[in-house]
Amino acid sequence: MRKVNNLKGGQFGKLTVIERAENRKGRSYWRCICECETVKEVRGSALTSGNTKTCGCSKRKHNKTHGMSHLRLYKTWTHMMGRCYSENYHNFANYGGRGVTVYEPWKDFIMFYRDVVHMYNEHALQHGEKETTLDRIDSNGNYEPSNVRFATYEVQANNRRNNKSA
Repeated sequence: MRKVNNLKGGQFGKLTVIERAENRKGRSYWRCICECETVKEVRGSALTSGNTKTCGCSKRKHNKTHGMSHLRLYKTWTHMMGRCYSENYHNFANYGGRGVTVYEPWKDFIMFYRDVVHMYNEHALQHGEKETTLDRIDSNGNYEPSNVRFATYEVQANNRRNNKSA
């Protein structure tokens, strides 16, 4: 049996290897995250040969605004904006209703994306994309660069206002 190189953490074009995926037909596959935040499984030889450098995002047609509405980080941003500014949002009372606001430049998704994408990617690489949530360090503070981080659901649950010891 052939020895498989450990590609975890490796950078191949826009792809960063997160972990080994299940072998298929005797070939090794690796779970990768693209700079556009898409997670894709790629054959190891396609990565090491340079034949695969992206998830395919550079070939996709994008909409006329920013083309990132399919990203998990975009959904995070829309939920943050909804919590703070939409009275119809189910949790508005705990955010915008208490006066929590969003850092003015972050009201534009592109500015939010540029400021947090590297932090998001690092956390997703370490904990997995599905365990990566936006968290305010001070739960009474606003969404702003000095008060946000990406955290697991467990860390975020321990940071709730009703979970503070006196």
